[in-house]
Amino acid sequence: MNMMISYQELVRTFLSEPKRKQHVSLFLFSLICGGGIGFYDGFLGAGAGSFYTLCYILLWGYSIDKAQIHSNFINLASNIASILFFIFGGKMIWSLGLVMFAGQSLGARLGATVVLTRGKKVIRPMIVIVSICISVKMLLDMY
Repeated sequence: MNMMISYQELVRTFLSEPKRKQHVSLFLFSLICGGGIGFYDGFLGAGAGSFYTLCYILLWGYSIDKAQIHSNFINLASNIASILFFIFGGKMIWSLGLVMFAGQSLGARLGATVVLTRGKKVIRPMIVIVSICISVKMLLDMY
C-alpha cells in the first residue's frame, strides 16, 4: 500500500468538495476565526486547532474532514508566526524547536494519511476525545 499522498489527490478528494450552507460572510468569518481565535491562539494556544475546525464547520458549513484540512493550514501559519516572534525576540530554544518540528511534521504526515484513508470515522471521535480531555484538565486545574 502506497502511503504517499499527492497534493493533487488531497485537493481532488477534499478541497473541491462543495460545502453546505455558509452562515456568515467572509468578513465576519475572518473577524471571528482570524481575529478571535487568532488572539486566543497567540495568547493561550491550547486547542486552537479544534476551535478553527469548529469555525469552519459551524460558520462555513464545511464537512469535518475538509474543515480539519483547512484548520491545519491556519495552525501552520500560526506556528510560523510564533517561530518568527521567538527568533526575533531572541528567545528561541533551538533544540526544543527542532524536536517539535520533527514531531509535528511526522504527525501531520500521519494525520493526512489517516484523513484520506479513514476520514470522518476517525476525525470526529478524535476531536471529541481531545476536546473532552482538555476540558477535564482545565476543570481539574481549577480545583
